[in-house]
Amino acid sequence: MKRSISEYFTVSKKAKKDDDVKEEVMTEIEVEIELSEVKKEFIKSLDKETVELLDEEIKYIPDEWFTLLKDEFTKDYFIKLKQSLSKETGIVYPPREDIYKWTNDCSIDDIKVIIIGQDPYHGPNQANGLAFSVREGIKLPPSLKNIFKGVNNDYPNTDINPISGDLTRWSKQGVLLLNTVLTVRKGQAHSHAKMGWEVFTMAVLQRVMAVQSVVVIIAWGKPAEKVVNSVTNGKEGIMVLHGVHPSPLSAYRGFFTQGHFLKSNEWLKSNGKEEIKW
Repeated sequence: MKRSISEYFTVSKKAKKDDDVKEEVMTEIEVEIELSEVKKEFIKSLDKETVELLDEEIKYIPDEWFTLLKDEFTKDYFIKLKQSLSKETGIVYPPREDIYKWTNDCSIDDIKVIIIGQDPYHGPNQANGLAFSVREGIKLPPSLKNIFKGVNNDYPNTDINPISGDLTRWSKQGVLLLNTVLTVRKGQAHSHAKMGWEVFTMAVLQRVMAVQSVVVIIAWGKPAEKVVNSVTNGKEGIMVLHGVHPSPLSAYRGFFTQGHFLKSNEWLKSNGKEEIKW
C-alpha cells in the first residue's frame, strides 16, 4: 500500500548531511509515488510540513496543470488555506482525490468553455469536483435539472434526458467546470468561503486566460459575473455570457430561455472550434 508523501521525510538523521537526506527522500518518493520530474523538483525545495499540506496538489493534479499553478501553492494565502483545511474536524466534500478533478479530465490546451460555479454540493456523495456535477447514480439536484432543461430548450429537436448528472462527459470535451470555492463542510453551504479558495481559483482563471486565445465563459448569477469581469478585462478572443443562475430560486427569471448552450456552440463554430455535445 502506498504511503503519504510526507512519510518519506521521516528519514532525517543527525548523522547525515542535509543533501544526503534529501537524496534518500527523493529516491524513495520516486519508487513509491512515481512522481514526475516537475513534481520531484518542486518537492526538493519544501520542508516536511509543507509537503504534507500540499499532499492533494502533488498527488492529484496532472503535470500540465501543476506546471501552470505550482507557483500558487507556496504563496502565503494558499499555505494558510491548507492549514485551515487540515484542522477541519467535520466531513468535507468532495473527497480529497476529487478536489482537483477539473484538472484531470480537461486539458488546458483543449479548454473551449468555462462555466463558473460557487461551491460544491454539500450533501452526501454528491460533489465530484466539477461545478454543478454530481457522482454517477446520484439524484439530480434542482440546479442541474434546470441546466438540462436549458439545454433542451436550446436544442428542441434533440431529446437530452441524461440518466447521469456526472458532467465528466462535458469536461472531456473542453468544458472547464470550475467552482470558485473547491471544498465545503457537510451540510453547510459556503462553509469554506473566504478561506482562500477564491484567490486561488481567480489565479486559475487568470493563468488560463493568459494561455488560451479562444474561449467562452459562462457566468450564471451575480457572484460568477463579478469573478468573470475581473479576469476578462476586455481581453479579445473571449465570449462572455452573463445570465440567470439555474437555482430554482432564480431560474424562472429567464434561465431557460437565455440560450447559453446554443450561443456557445455558435461562437465556437464561427471561430473554427468543435462544438460541445451538451
